[in-house]
Amino acid sequence: MRPSPPIVILFTTMTMVTSGCARPRVAIPSTPVNAASPDWVDLEPGWRVRVITPVLSSGGYLVKTEPAPGQDVDADASRAITGEITLSTGTGFTGYEVSLYSVKPRQGGGVYVIFNSAEIHKQGQVIRSRQPIQPLFQLPRETRWVRILHLARGSHDYDSALLATTRRDTLEALTRQVQSDPSACKAAGDAFCFRIPPGIAAIAESRRDGQAKGPWVSAF
Repeated sequence: MRPSPPIVILFTTMTMVTSGCARPRVAIPSTPVNAASPDWVDLEPGWRVRVITPVLSSGGYLVKTEPAPGQDVDADASRAITGEITLSTGTGFTGYEVSLYSVKPRQGGGVYVIFNSAEIHKQGQVIRSRQPIQPLFQLPRETRWVRILHLARGSHDYDSALLATTRRDTLEALTRQVQSDPSACKAAGDAFCFRIPPGIAAIAESRRDGQAKGPWVSAF
């Protein structure tokens, strides 16, 4: 049986290319630096969230990887600011899903997030889906502030959480609490926290230079 052609996934651009290797490769971007909010990003009206979910034969989301030949992943990850780290995936990796969520302005201030579309990239085909594999933004209706908190910067597992509250001051307090104790990520009162399953990447994106029809770029 001939091996399936390798795939390079760029989580920021989702560009698919092939090469001469026999195993799929996943290119994982290092986390960019934002001086104003190095560990989190608040969603704003007009933005979108691109969610990348690996499709594994095991049914999980965490892709088992190993360094590409001649590459020291830990060293590269520790010093990289931009660019990507290439890893070889195991045989359990069969594809990935790209789901998009739109960030809408809420009357009276704040935002709400709605599911837009999802498509699965598998074995050279793109299949549209009515539902995402792992729905993320199932937030309480009354929430107005939504934040993506990165719990482990530069983590290849995309260790993040979704925070949502009705008040800005509550959001700040919840952020500090979860940062100091990730087990505190849960719903309580007017605060909501959901731990994104390891392996799933939720990327906030905005239009470049604020242009209404400009290309989407990472907002973090």
